[in-house]
Amino acid sequence: MSKPFLIAGLAVLAWLGAASASAAPDEQDGRLLDDLIGKYVSPEGAPGAAAVLVRRDGRVTLRGYGMADLAKKRVVNPETTVFRIGSISKTFTAIAILQLLDEGKIALEADANKYLKGVQIPGNGAPVRVIDLLTHRGGFDGNLTYVGLDDRTAAAQSSDQRFQRDIIRLRPAGLLPSYDNLAWGLLGHIVESIDGIPYAQAMAKRIFAPLGMKNSAVGLPLDVSNVAVPYEVGNDGKPHPKPPIFLRRGWQGAGDLSTTAADMAYFLQAMLAEGTYPGGRLLKLETFRRQVDTLHFGFHPGVPSIGLGVYALMQGFGHSGTIRGFNASLVVMPRQGYAAFAVMNLNNPAPEMSLSGLIDYINNPPGRSPIDPTEYLTSEFPYQLEQRAQPSPPPIPTALPSQGQERDWSGRYAGLRMESYEALLPRLAVAVLLNPKTVRRQADGTLFIGANGPYMRVGDGLYSLAKPSGPLITTIGFAEVGGEILMGPHTLQASRRLAWYETPVLTAGGLLLAPLILLATALLHRRRAGPGQHRVDGILAWTSLLLLAGIAAEIALAPTLERLHNLGWTVSMWRIGMGAALLTMGGAAVLGVRSAFVSMPAQAEQDLRPGHIYALAMALLTAWIWFAAIYWQLLARIF
Repeated sequence: MSKPFLIAGLAVLAWLGAASASAAPDEQDGRLLDDLIGKYVSPEGAPGAAAVLVRRDGRVTLRGYGMADLAKKRVVNPETTVFRIGSISKTFTAIAILQLLDEGKIALEADANKYLKGVQIPGNGAPVRVIDLLTHRGGFDGNLTYVGLDDRTAAAQSSDQRFQRDIIRLRPAGLLPSYDNLAWGLLGHIVESIDGIPYAQAMAKRIFAPLGMKNSAVGLPLDVSNVAVPYEVGNDGKPHPKPPIFLRRGWQGAGDLSTTAADMAYFLQAMLAEGTYPGGRLLKLETFRRQVDTLHFGFHPGVPSIGLGVYALMQGFGHSGTIRGFNASLVVMPRQGYAAFAVMNLNNPAPEMSLSGLIDYINNPPGRSPIDPTEYLTSEFPYQLEQRAQPSPPPIPTALPSQGQERDWSGRYAGLRMESYEALLPRLAVAVLLNPKTVRRQADGTLFIGANGPYMRVGDGLYSLAKPSGPLITTIGFAEVGGEILMGPHTLQASRRLAWYETPVLTAGGLLLAPLILLATALLHRRRAGPGQHRVDGILAWTSLLLLAGIAAEIALAPTLERLHNLGWTVSMWRIGMGAALLTMGGAAVLGVRSAFVSMPAQAEQDLRPGHIYALAMALLTAWIWFAAIYWQLLARIF
């Protein structure tokens, strides 16, 4: 062998040796994963978990914990055990959309309808742009009750017409940030529409195959022998197996991907390398940097914001995901030179926003478990990971001097995401069952937010605790956006300040309680009323009964008939009936007041008699009902 070939051969062997050494797991990183993930795996806690930590120098540390299947005693293998990753799918969908941008096939500022085939976003003011979808500002209904199916084939064959019935706009696009799964379903549909192949094939072609993610898929692989069993916390606090769920076609871009920890190592390496991988690039450099730039889409510059398919953490960016039986977290810290992924096959069930689903959840709520996997992997795991990476404690914020012009942010705040429903039932449930956060201003200008405080002012509309106190608590921002006062520790956790009248007593009471009171009062009074008032009482009683029947139908049946069975005409029929009942009720109340105050003899007008008080009470009840009908947009639905 000649000397040049010998030297070249030794160089190659040296490079291979270095590459092998750098790819070896790091003992310290392994202990870190054991502490942050492994210790929560137990027969009573998470049945199984997998995790990987990747460093920019090439070190990859994989860990598998516990059982993929408790019944079959199948252990988790981080190389081959497949887990669902829920909304981390959005990061992949964003990359596919941005690849289309790099290819000149879309423009982010363009109307999204330009690229959608088979479905269209309904017109409602300004068009919804692609960038609005990418930044959770589409303003869509957030109801996920009918999104997933247990049948893989039925989910894949769901029609465009079925998806179209889910596309309901609640707010103008481009203003208020509210976590929006439908927007990401539409983004996945854009990928499918432009590529001309199913979303699953597009993702395999665009991302999985180039990165070498051979055990990754949309939905689940056909061979489920390596798939982790999904578990949910039961009312006894222990994990119970559940059937896997499949997102219907049109929704897959929001959260339908499955993968392994080993496959995610390839993805993490590409994210640390600014979109590059051996042999190519996922995105152009400027496009990748635009994706992970989390500074421009926040409601307040002092709180973490969002990029395109990722959101800001304290020191880096990432995303979390939850789907039936699974929770996952993706954390990338470019400045520190490492990234991590973790997933558990356990989930705390959320109530379905249907009447039967809410009743079942109230009767069988999840019990106390050693871990809340959603809360832990969404916020605590990234926070702990960042705390370990920080070389020194963060500086203690300095309070600004009290200034008279600082706005009073006190009031009650409700989460925007929790309010993002079109159907009446979930909106009522949120208003009645969830307590808003209360912000109280102290004499010294500090704030208490619920039980946390005092928060001192550290900037315009920005308040912090004196010492860091965990994720999503330490710093809170306030701002006015689109005419609404928003508050939150993160752009995707913004809450809206409620008006003085937005209390359950006034809003829900006017819809559910006031008609019952009106019905009962009218029936009781009718027995001893004169002929004229007897007729008015009868009208008020019948219209109250009809309105209650319509509200009951709206709560129990409307979304199912409209979305699942395409029977919107039947819903329109009872809504017309509710409209007629409201109009007739209002007329009867006016007639009752007129009869009491105008038609009586002149001498009777001198005194406030029981008939006058009764007529005024009925008018006030009717006004209360009308207020609630306007607030809950019943009139908008009817007329």
